[in-house]
Amino acid sequence: MASTGQADHNRHCFSLTPLHTATRTVSHSFALLSILAVGVSAVLQICTDPRVTRQFVAKSLFAIAVFLLHAAIGGGVVFFLLPHGPGAALGVTLAFIGWLALGTLGLVRLAPRLRTPSAWLLHFGVPDFICLLLILIGLGLA
Repeated sequence: MASTGQADHNRHCFSLTPLHTATRTVSHSFALLSILAVGVSAVLQICTDPRVTRQFVAKSLFAIAVFLLHAAIGGGVVFFLLPHGPGAALGVTLAFIGWLALGTLGLVRLAPRLRTPSAWLLHFGVPDFICLLLILIGLGLA
């Protein structure tokens, strides 16, 4: 009898309630609408800003493709490191965040832009060391 009660308890604890499912649906819808709004805003700027030329768009798309390749390489490393157990999750997460931040710095430096970012972002320095430190700490924990 006790095992049946335990089974009912486990089934109840791990099932999604309708409210939880509705909350998840709303949050996914909000995320999708946010991405769509940013995309529409970018397209409107591209169409209306005279500083944005075909060459600017082509270089931007190339820079984004390089960043996506960079992120995919990081995702591949995550895929191979996670089988080391659940204890590796924190380390892998830190390393992946550091890797993406390092790629973002590269994107800031290499992508064409309409405004020049701060000088401390344009040269190898403290932000790069922080990203590399995150990667090393993460790999050490993984």
